[in-house]
Amino acid sequence: KAYIASMKSDLRNLVTAEEAYFADSTRYSGSSACTPTAGSATFCETTGNTLQNLGTTSDGWKSSIKNANTTKTCAIFIGSTSVSPATKEGEPKCQ
Repeated sequence: KAYIASMKSDLRNLVTAEEAYFADSTRYSGSSACTPTAGSATFCETTGNTLQNLGTTSDGWKSSIKNANTTKTCAIFIGSTSVSPATKEGEPKCQ
């Protein structure tokens, strides 16, 4: 349960990072970096978590995350293009 909680927390933090990037650039980055980098949202995963498939869509972005200690994957999206297992915009979901 702790691994899933950390993945969900990371995805919520990614939303904050992408929204901050959007506020400055009027677009989503679709990429992240742990230190401020031009063209990327500033975001660091929790140790053991690996962000996957972060990319922009026509009206937002989507991403998933894995943890080395579980077979579960969590995902989140902003906009109208969902990514499994997430089904509700802005809400991380794991499977």
